[in-house]
Amino acid sequence: SQQPAPSPVVGRVPGIGDSTELAGFVDGVMATLFRERKIAGAVVAVVKDGRLVHSKGYGHADVARGIPVDPARTLFRAGSVSKLFTWTAVMQQVEAGRIDLDRDINEYLDWKIPATFAEPITMRHLMTHTAGFEDDARGLLSDDSTSITPMGPWLAAHEPARVRPPGTFSAYSNYSTALAGYIVQRIAGIEYERYIEERIFAPLGMTYATFVQPAPPSLAEHQSVGYRWTDGRFERMPFEYTPAQSPVGSLSISGEAMSRFMLAHLGLGAIGSTRILGEATARQMQERGFAHHSAMSGWGLGFYEMLSHGIRIIGHGGDPQWVHSLLWLVPEDQLGVFVSYNTDTGGAVTDQFREIFLDHYYPAAPVRPIAGDFATTGARLEGTYLGNRRGYTTFLKAFALSGGVVVRKDSDTTLAVTSDGSTRMFVPTGPLVFTDPIAGETLGFREEGGKITHAFFGELPMMAFERV
Repeated sequence: SQQPAPSPVVGRVPGIGDSTELAGFVDGVMATLFRERKIAGAVVAVVKDGRLVHSKGYGHADVARGIPVDPARTLFRAGSVSKLFTWTAVMQQVEAGRIDLDRDINEYLDWKIPATFAEPITMRHLMTHTAGFEDDARGLLSDDSTSITPMGPWLAAHEPARVRPPGTFSAYSNYSTALAGYIVQRIAGIEYERYIEERIFAPLGMTYATFVQPAPPSLAEHQSVGYRWTDGRFERMPFEYTPAQSPVGSLSISGEAMSRFMLAHLGLGAIGSTRILGEATARQMQERGFAHHSAMSGWGLGFYEMLSHGIRIIGHGGDPQWVHSLLWLVPEDQLGVFVSYNTDTGGAVTDQFREIFLDHYYPAAPVRPIAGDFATTGARLEGTYLGNRRGYTTFLKAFALSGGVVVRKDSDTTLAVTSDGSTRMFVPTGPLVFTDPIAGETLGFREEGGKITHAFFGELPMMAFERV
């Protein structure tokens, strides 16, 4: 039988600096971000070489009551970071022989997904978000506790249209993850929330973590409030429920509890003698399983890549309205970082914190443009591109009209890319590959039949941009 995992021990950070240097660096970054971004509270947990090397709460979990963030106990809504637990549960069932990654998922459901295309949807498609569903976020979040309904009937009644053959393009899909969690629930014969508690939380000693909404009485007092910064103050916002899609984003967790989950995946499924996945299975989750472009970030099985600063990073972000989180691992360096902010202004700060951290500990080499016939190539790339994570058959498709990315040739050496009112410059660094020399982000294009059809951003492996 599995024994609870020992608590991580704070120690040195080989290759990064000792824990004192790391703490001073993180404290300074957080002080700046709190001041500039108006954040009420946050938590940071860093693990390295099998140890928890930094764990600290910043600001307040409850501003009005003056309750500080406790990294060991304060629960943050982790949003879509929850999906990593769903995918871990799926792989436990794969390892047990109850799920086949390449079998039609209709074999595991109690209703049938229509055969819109010849190819069936498989669990591997769900895990790489390549099932081909259109996006429909209606019903994902609610502040009404009475809106919680059983997963099965809701999923059967709210199936989004299949708009592309499976396995062709990734388009981030909450529905896909909910399907996977429901399949785990059906196969295991217990509620999803209980499954995660018994098969992941308990073995790893993750006391301060739950998928129950709201948190059960034993944990409720530790739940951080979610805030909106408005009119010069922090406004307390209602608890955010995921009414019928718990596997998608209902996790509430402390920083130190999340450190145990990171250590388990960096340990290829184990912390010491406590194992939640076999080594080969855990490695399979982390290996690249799908990518739109060889030079861009892609997907493992559930983890997405964040190639940056010359290193391979895997992880997942989570962004409900009021709490924003990011978990990222560098398997080759045995490094893991989790950060969560309890304020709406933290949306862009999770990636900002990661970039500052990487700039400090993994400084990137300068971008070196390549020579070539850019004058001709640049002109061929010009146009408007729409993200494929959108509605295609419902009224939601109208929202895509204001979300395009415009590409134009700015000069004989640069592309100008405009989105959300801001413009970035990219220089050629490979065949149909371009890099932002300031941020280091990449942009690639696909050519089919002599025409440019798609654009792919290195930081967005979860969607493609269709030329229109």
